[in-house]
Amino acid sequence: MRRKWLGDNHDMRKYCLLKLLSDTIHANVAVNWMLTDDEQDARLNINNNHNDYCDNLSNGYEDYLKLMNAVLGFKGSVDDMDTILNNNGLLHFSYKGENLKSNREVWLNRFLDNINDNSLLFFDPNTGIETPSIQKADYGNYLLFDEIVKSFTNEKVVGLLVYQHALRSGSKGKKKSEEQIQAIKDKLDRLKELFIQMPPTMVFAGGKNSNECFGEAYILLLKDKTNMTNIQKMVKAMFCESFLCIVM
Repeated sequence: MRRKWLGDNHDMRKYCLLKLLSDTIHANVAVNWMLTDDEQDARLNINNNHNDYCDNLSNGYEDYLKLMNAVLGFKGSVDDMDTILNNNGLLHFSYKGENLKSNREVWLNRFLDNINDNSLLFFDPNTGIETPSIQKADYGNYLLFDEIVKSFTNEKVVGLLVYQHALRSGSKGKKKSEEQIQAIKDKLDRLKELFIQMPPTMVFAGGKNSNECFGEAYILLLKDKTNMTNIQKMVKAMFCESFLCIVM
């Protein structure tokens, strides 16, 4: 993740999803920010508006609305965002991503060594899960397949969530939402080859409606599929049609 995007519209929905998952599976959240830029890099003047995504939050979701309002207009540091997440009962461990570029093995081991039992891991790469065309110089922007397997199979982990960048609706060469979902399925097919048995998997895709290109997606792996139905119901109730939930 790049610091300059911290607290934008998509982050606001991201944190509500993370809280929803944590509340539903009763897990400790451990965030790996996967930072790729320096502290002094300029912040953007973000004009975020939670009404774009969460019109329904005021109806029975006061805790989530409180979280969204805390992030609204955010212009602070990662430490400041950690404080907001902590104050809203969300964050149990935060790791900025030291050694992400220089030594991936050290980076991941330090993260996993410090997580709590019953952890839901959230990885926030710039781009998402690795692609076949990835270049070594770009590794910092991706979470690698073998890192997903190593993290998910850790005995302290009950679930793993990964941010996946998708082309914005105004991007050049934009893809339809169906093509975007297919691209995620292709990644999951590759991941299946590395697991002895593919864990229960869900994809959350954000967009104004099902016919538009998604702005972002999130891939969730769970060790226990018991809560999958509840997660689907909660996502639909909270985000209405602005956030699709797909069981893969």
